[in-house]
Amino acid sequence: ATDTAHWVVKPDDGAGAVQTLRFASHRQAQAHAQQRQSEGEVVTLEPWICGEAMSLSLMCGRDGAQLLSINRQHIRINAEGRVSFDGVSPIGLPASHPCRHACARMARDVAHALPGLRGFVGVDLVWHPHHGAVAIEVNPRVTCAYVGLSAYLGRNLAADVLACHTPQRRHEYAHEQA
Repeated sequence: ATDTAHWVVKPDDGAGAVQTLRFASHRQAQAHAQQRQSEGEVVTLEPWICGEAMSLSLMCGRDGAQLLSINRQHIRINAEGRVSFDGVSPIGLPASHPCRHACARMARDVAHALPGLRGFVGVDLVWHPHHGAVAIEVNPRVTCAYVGLSAYLGRNLAADVLACHTPQRRHEYAHEQA
């Protein structure tokens, strides 16, 4: 991409920001990636997308995805380019907010593209000032955003996850409190 100002090298299997580095040039990033690969590590080199680091929390079932929350990811980058993750917090956006519409569309698109998703799913994205929501990765598992989300929503998400996998028991879990 001609407008890419930075590049990132990170573990291929995702690990928050563990062993994630941002570089000012593609050449530096490529050299670093090759060094780590020569040591047997599987890494990904990709453009760094500028904007607000966010994530979506979804509950996925046979009928698609329900957007539970839009979250802000708290990320820092030190002078050497090391990326660190300082947690996540839900963002309360009104239903009419353009970001909410784009994130709801992304949730539907993810469920459509990966029809076997069940239970809690996290989607990392960046809100780019010109391009809107840019997907980074889909995490088909519980993520950091899950912590405290039941209390935030006033809903028992663990019961919802179980119900996604055992639809005949949905009624039994429905009365459980968060």
